Amino acid sequence: MSGLAGGAGGSSYSDERPSARLSGAAELALVVTAALGLTVGMALQMGRDLNWDFLNYHAYAALLTQVDRLSQDYFPAGLQGYLNPLPYLPVGVMQALGWPAALIASTLAAIQSLNLVFLYLIARQLLGVPAPRPLVVLAATVLGGATATLWTQAGSSFVDATLSPLVMAALWLLLRQPGWTGLACAGLLAGAATGLKWTLVPYAVALCLAPAGLPGGARLRLQRVAWVGAAAAAGFLLAYAPWGWRLHQEFGSPVFPLFNTLFQAADYPLQSDEYRRFVPDSLSALLAFPFRMALHEGWVYTEVGSPDLRPALAVVLGAAALLGVLVARLGWRVPEQRPDAADAAPDPGAAGRAWVLAIFFFASLLLWLKTSSNGRYATPTFLLLGPIVWLLCERVAGVRAGRTLGLLVLCLQLLHVAHASGFRWNGQPWSKEMLAVELPRSLVERPVLLVSVGLPSESYLAAHLHPQSAFTNPIGFYSLPTGGPGWARFVTLRDRWAGRTHIVFKTAREGELVGAAHFQAIDDFVDRLGLSLEPGSCEPILVNREAGNLRRLAACAARPKPEPDAELTQRREIVQRITDALHARCPRYFQPAAPQVEGLREEWSRRYVRHDLLVYVNFPEDYISFRQENQGVAVAIGKVSTWEHDIERFVCRLPHGGRRDASTLAGEKP
Repeated sequence: MSGLAGGAGGSSYSDERPSARLSGAAELALVVTAALGLTVGMALQMGRDLNWDFLNYHAYAALLTQVDRLSQDYFPAGLQGYLNPLPYLPVGVMQALGWPAALIASTLAAIQSLNLVFLYLIARQLLGVPAPRPLVVLAATVLGGATATLWTQAGSSFVDATLSPLVMAALWLLLRQPGWTGLACAGLLAGAATGLKWTLVPYAVALCLAPAGLPGGARLRLQRVAWVGAAAAAGFLLAYAPWGWRLHQEFGSPVFPLFNTLFQAADYPLQSDEYRRFVPDSLSALLAFPFRMALHEGWVYTEVGSPDLRPALAVVLGAAALLGVLVARLGWRVPEQRPDAADAAPDPGAAGRAWVLAIFFFASLLLWLKTSSNGRYATPTFLLLGPIVWLLCERVAGVRAGRTLGLLVLCLQLLHVAHASGFRWNGQPWSKEMLAVELPRSLVERPVLLVSVGLPSESYLAAHLHPQSAFTNPIGFYSLPTGGPGWARFVTLRDRWAGRTHIVFKTAREGELVGAAHFQAIDDFVDRLGLSLEPGSCEPILVNREAGNLRRLAACAARPKPEPDAELTQRREIVQRITDALHARCPRYFQPAAPQVEGLREEWSRRYVRHDLLVYVNFPEDYISFRQENQGVAVAIGKVSTWEHDIERFVCRLPHGGRRDASTLAGEKP
């Protein structure tokens, strides 16, 4: 085992002198205290985050950790409603115990503060060896923590920052160049992280590859990679197997509805969904990506504005460092750096740590860019940019000047982030409950079927209904296709609850609960579901009233509708032909191939989630247009009356060139 360790034990706390161990323990205690205080303080200062995902599926996932509703509900929160709910167990338990919202947020922030603790330990491995330099390590840690990807999630229901300490801890173990036990622990953490949330797959793969950078022969390196991979598989099964087995029992697929081209569950189309909301779609976009991250605008690599100078600086400094290596390889003379005596001391483990970090960082970065490019999913990457940029500063400018440059970068990054527009997706004042809901007695005193239509799913309501009630969101971010996969299960659910069904949808915040025009629009909207609203049956649902930012919903009784409206059916078929032709012409953008057509009597739409595209077809105004999420003005495609000719001439592209900033507020009216 000592041969496997490669002499790296000298970089850990345990191999320092007794007095140094005490100093190291006190240092770590200070770091833990500071990280805890900072993260909890920021969470409380920013307020309660009533984000879209909480309304759509976070609160429902927390409920699933307390009760099994897989047979009771059906597509209650789109695809996300079937993700592993285990990461939301803390929220579910705390809500079940009746904890106040501020205490729940503080507890989540305390867990998330471990990111900063492990970041400090990683920076200490990279910058504090062989001679510990606490101030240098602290500065690099602060530079890593100065990322909006962490602070936007502090104390919120997003679990990316809650799970990323698993990845950070695994990387720290590998940087210590451990024996077989340490490698197994790193693998278990990597696999468990992936089992808890699929978006951490890039990091699990990178952690399995990173041991190849440890010292030793080729055979030993391969054995390490295989050992970590086996441990990761075990960690994944421990974290995911119970939920995967339950999904398999209910739907015939352990990952329902994901990867359905492979598992072919009957209740979902044979497609593997791909979301390219932020993924650069060209080489030029990829090259510009790190520099666009520095801009004070949203929808670059995350929905909210999260300006970050460090990716661009990492590219520039990395290029300068490579140039320096090239110059040295060519034998050109360069000025010699004169490091401190302590920094010049031999460090036999430095090369191994550098290779482990490089393999991990670049493998996870490439996979992240390919799969999502969503900054929230890359919390470990943005944390590690702190010590990485600091190391590049020292590499390019030398140790002494590099540390001065690193401090300058730190100041600039802190100022840049401080001027961000806001760290919350939807910041709210603190209230006693995470989300207060007032339901009419008709939904509480007896079991009902609540059919939610619209975005988000409002699936948090399931926790407040009668315990035996059922919930479904057949028209939402994912809409069940009429007559397609899953339709029979929905019809069975609908018919079982005939006479005890309510349609729920969002209404205006002021004035009449549901006006005549709005009532007719929703009645048309649910026509394809075989349902019709009962006149005079609508009752209000009040959400978040105590916090002063009221969300009003209406719950209207629904009766079975034997036959669909003929005009609506005819127009739906026309829209389907038009949009199918768009997909045939531009399959790269209009994916998946045949999502459900939704709409009212006059305007219809089809959502292509791969690129957040919405296609609109308006019959009275005779236009076809499209836009992406968060774009202000739709771009004209053509006319309904001449759609075949217009689509033949359509140039495949994203509306507004894919931009989602304020420039999309201007444009020609379709």
